Amino acid sequence: TSDSLFNSDVNLAYASAQAINIARIGGNYQIGAVTVGAYASFSDYKPDGSSTFAVSEKYKVGSAYAVWQVSAPLSTEIGYVYMKSSGDSSATYNQFAVAADYYISKRTDFYAFAGYTHASGSNGLGAADAVVGSTDTDSGKSSQAVVTVGIRHKF
Repeated sequence: TSDSLFNSDVNLAYASAQAINIARIGGNYQIGAVTVGAYASFSDYKPDGSSTFAVSEKYKVGSAYAVWQVSAPLSTEIGYVYMKSSGDSSATYNQFAVAADYYISKRTDFYAFAGYTHASGSNGLGAADAVVGSTDTDSGKSSQAVVTVGIRHKF
């Protein structure tokens, strides 16, 4: 499910981990109508005798983004994520995304998102598959591009 930690081929091979250690730090700073931010994280998937992998798998992630509040109803965002895995397997992922959000009322907005991810190397399942952010849809290829537009109403 989308609530699972193992929702794509990026780390699915490590669902049998005995323990997962995760550390993350981040921050943001607002300069007028622009907010810039970044974060870094480290994850370590530890195996035991019941795991389907024998060597600890580590993920290092870095991200940077900027959000511009163009006007009261309109905001735009740009972001980049770099992820490197090592240990049981070795893969590199680069993701770039842009988005816009336009509110027509307090509870209703139009949104647009475009993202691109490129993967190289291998994960515990074979060749690394590209997966754009929270789409949770494996591409089956080394690159994936996604465009989403919609209207959202909050009840």
